[in-house]
Amino acid sequence: MTALCNTALDNPGKLTSHDIVNYLLEYYPTDTLLFYSEDEEELRDLQERKWTPILDWFQKTFNVKQELANSIQPPPVFTETRAVLARHFLSYDFAALTAINFGVEALKSPILMLACMERRVVPEEAVLLARLEEEYQLERWGRVPWAHGLSQADLTARVSAALLLVHCATEKHAIKTKSAQDSQ
Repeated sequence: MTALCNTALDNPGKLTSHDIVNYLLEYYPTDTLLFYSEDEEELRDLQERKWTPILDWFQKTFNVKQELANSIQPPPVFTETRAVLARHFLSYDFAALTAINFGVEALKSPILMLACMERRVVPEEAVLLARLEEEYQLERWGRVPWAHGLSQADLTARVSAALLLVHCATEKHAIKTKSAQDSQ
């Protein structure tokens, strides 16, 4: 969290908000949730059960349409979808965009990060969804607890830190103090 906050404050890459939004828009077609398994039917069924509700939520919430990839090539992104996402991302300040970018890179999914930001999923669930294929393989071939558990915990911490900074940067709260005269 400290490193993320310092990155947002120091801006070592000398990025602008538009730079980050452009990066997020370029990342979007490679979102993990757009690539269902072509080979493993059981994995594809799992992806359809777990990912389709998130994709449906995303399309409904943002009023966009998104096709899935048919191969290793990214799917097409409609101009309107790109414009909607650009407007949405540009509504955030630089600190929040830095955190969003951090979360997107951790999850490999702008859609999952948006779902976290909108409180559709919690970070732990987003991490499991992002790692769905890996979790499927671990169930099949076995888990190395110290390695896989640590990786999952690290990813959850990264997403949680990103989400915390986004919410701190965007939510406004006011405190009204009472004077001594008001309390009598």
